[in-house]
Amino acid sequence: MERGAITDFGAVADAVLAGRALVWIAWDPRSRPGAGGPSIKAAAVTQLSTVGGHRFCTIVACGGIDSKEWLPLIHGIEVYARQEDCKAMRIFGRCGWSRVLPDYKIVGHITERTLT
Repeated sequence: MERGAITDFGAVADAVLAGRALVWIAWDPRSRPGAGGPSIKAAAVTQLSTVGGHRFCTIVACGGIDSKEWLPLIHGIEVYARQEDCKAMRIFGRCGWSRVLPDYKIVGHITERTLT
């Protein structure tokens, strides 16, 4: 979240704690509980919103290690979004997500100029 500077950690944490957002955790099922607990590979946060009468499920934060192991789990989030009558999934993040998620298309972008 710091690297992308698109969403604020505090605001996302507040939304999760207030029940307005969900946290999704990917862990290594081969890890041994007695050896320090499950090995968390990634975490993502989603929020539902309505824009122009259409519902969207947006991944507002996501990060982890070994992304090839957990990236396919986005399908489970998509199933959840369909059950919530969402029109589409959205991702707030860096441009690299479009490279690793070829079924997602870029529908807009943020252009920024630093002011001094």
